[in-house]
Amino acid sequence: MARWGRSSSNPSWSERSPGEALRRILPGLLVLAVLLAGCTSAGPGQPGTGPSSGADLTGTSWVLVSMVDGGVNMTGVPAGPPVTLEFRDSSTLGGSGGCNEYGASYATNGIRINITRLASTLMYCADTGVDSRETAYFGILAKVRYFRVDGDSLRFFGADGGDLLAYVRAASESGELETGRWVLDSMASGTGAVTSVLAGTQIDAAFGSDGSVSGSAGCNLYSGRYAVSDTSLSIGAVVATKKSCAGPAGIMDQEQSFLSDLGRAAGFSISGNELVLYDAGGNPLLWFQPGPGS
Repeated sequence: MARWGRSSSNPSWSERSPGEALRRILPGLLVLAVLLAGCTSAGPGQPGTGPSSGADLTGTSWVLVSMVDGGVNMTGVPAGPPVTLEFRDSSTLGGSGGCNEYGASYATNGIRINITRLASTLMYCADTGVDSRETAYFGILAKVRYFRVDGDSLRFFGADGGDLLAYVRAASESGELETGRWVLDSMASGTGAVTSVLAGTQIDAAFGSDGSVSGSAGCNLYSGRYAVSDTSLSIGAVVATKKSCAGPAGIMDQEQSFLSDLGRAAGFSISGNELVLYDAGGNPLLWFQPGPGS
């Protein structure tokens, strides 16, 4: 009858020397160590500690492209009105939530960041989608604990390392847009006709390198935030003073038409000395000429 037993030519585990056993298991231990190291490296949703982490944020401007939804998924946000973020100095930041302007304090330490004392204007947002997104955005900012800059992208993470907010750099790719103040020459009417600016009035716009746009709407002064990419343009909620001008006739209607068209802008072109703003369908809205000294 055959019996199971040990053969002297094939010693059991317990009969091998410690040195021989170590030589046999060492390759497996090395493979395991490599696998474990791979498991602990920073993944897509982790802050990481690479050279782009802990970057100096002062003076940088960004446009939001995605944010975490009610769960853990990142959801893209519409291009307009833009949600913007600007680090104005080493301790204060601000921007547009898509409707209201906001400001806050912040402090960084390596890859860590805390955003506190957030406050915003209280303007009514007619678009409920913009309003709810803005409210969610302000709430998420308070949960940010880590950040990472990677080229032209900025990402914010929560205490657990999960993605919260993702931005792209808002620097203009067309310095021509920022060359000075543009004076409105004519504008499209609701019927498709083009009308000149009323005699005795001036409407203008200045696009700053910091992502701000401001000027005169003919009677009142206005300001807002903008972002560009190639020839795409989006302008956030515009706030204006509340003065009423008696003349010339039609000045207040002209002002409202201009501010409405400005908010609809989705693209631009500069040819020679003319700046034209277009809507999302490629239809021209506003025609500008360089102002004095531009």
